[in-house]
Amino acid sequence: MVLELRTKLPPSEAESVIAQIQAITANGHELTPRPDEKLRAALNNGELITVYSGLELVGWGLIEPLTKNCSELGLTYIKPSHRGSAAFELLSMRMTAIGGTLLFATYDAGLMSYATRLLGFRPSSLGEFLKVSRGRFVFKRLNRESRKSIRGRMRTAKPLYGIRVGS
Repeated sequence: MVLELRTKLPPSEAESVIAQIQAITANGHELTPRPDEKLRAALNNGELITVYSGLELVGWGLIEPLTKNCSELGLTYIKPSHRGSAAFELLSMRMTAIGGTLLFATYDAGLMSYATRLLGFRPSSLGEFLKVSRGRFVFKRLNRESRKSIRGRMRTAKPLYGIRVGS
């Protein structure tokens, strides 16, 4: 089946996508929760990129602007049935096509290796993320749901940080 990226969706489809994202996030897939309103705004701004195989939503990724020239790539997910296909490569290439400095944080060493080998990221640190994002990388994680999600993951894994400095 042919994969297709979409950034604009009709309102009825947008609500279904948001519901699917929230269900996957709530089921402990190492994704930091985002409010429905933030996801709706991201869809309206072309910052939430969805991947479809035919009529099936198979993945998504979020570009979150932190400053004028710095964005975080996050909430990236590909359904298990489509991992190993071109879905992640297609999504990651589209997400990294934007300009400016890009930040990528994960608990998955394989994803970080992919980002450094194929997408031009280099290893970084929380300190550098704070400096480059003017603190917004941490500030947006201060809500209760985000803190709870992060605290749970940090019990078993160490966060990895990658940065791609752009113009």
